[in-house]
Amino acid sequence: MNYSETVIKFCLCFGIPEETLIKRLHEESFYFEKGINVEEFKDMMIRHRMKEYTNQVLACFYIFSEFLIIEKYEQEGLDEFDKICPELIKTLIFLFSNENGKNISFTFSKSKKSLTIKNQDISDILINRLIEELGMYFPESKNFPEDGSDLEFFKLLQSYSELVGKNKLGAKSKNTFIADYGWHLAWLKRIDKFLNQNEILDFVKFPFKNEDYRFIHDCLSFFGMIEDKSKNSNNSTPEKYIRTLLKQTGTVVNSGEIEYINKYKANKILDHKNRMKEE
Repeated sequence: MNYSETVIKFCLCFGIPEETLIKRLHEESFYFEKGINVEEFKDMMIRHRMKEYTNQVLACFYIFSEFLIIEKYEQEGLDEFDKICPELIKTLIFLFSNENGKNISFTFSKSKKSLTIKNQDISDILINRLIEELGMYFPESKNFPEDGSDLEFFKLLQSYSELVGKNKLGAKSKNTFIADYGWHLAWLKRIDKFLNQNEILDFVKFPFKNEDYRFIHDCLSFFGMIEDKSKNSNNSTPEKYIRTLLKQTGTVVNSGEIEYINKYKANKILDHKNRMKEE
């Protein structure tokens, strides 16, 4: 299928397949029903000289909003991981360490009283429940003890302990997703300027202007992803806020989208040279 250059450029910047975008394009009435002030959004896109991409940005907002919901639940799971796993692994390492002996009992304390359980059958039930909980985070541990010895499981626990110690898996910036979306908007705002010049051939080196930061801010604030900094009385301007937000992520240089945009420009230059030869 042949796609318009507008669709191709947009998909290069947002890293989504053309067919996915086409399926998500809707009539204006769809966005009105969702509570979006389409006329206000269109005016904003015209003001930023981005009218060409109005429908695509609207459609992609809904694609990204679905991912935002998914990421919210994934983040909640990671936060739970950081709360539970370190102590869970520490407990199991203690129980399966030969250095601590083989006789296991559990002591429960409640206020000023305590209860010690020495019954091995009950101890096995409690240990198996801890292993089941560990399997929620490390699926390969679910088959223990059927698939391995105590020593093998102990070594597995030690590897988990090292992993958890090195990586706070839940420690993600709450602005990561918004910053990623901001980078896509940054590429979209500048792609036409980049393609229409030949002095800079690497998109990473193509400079930002304040108007680029303002476009990103206005899009994100329109969709309620950030507060409208133009209405705040503090010292942070919309441009400064977005500049800081993007700087905090710092992953743009390794982006696959950048590579595709550079290749797209190189092909356009090659096509132009070939046409010149034919003439």
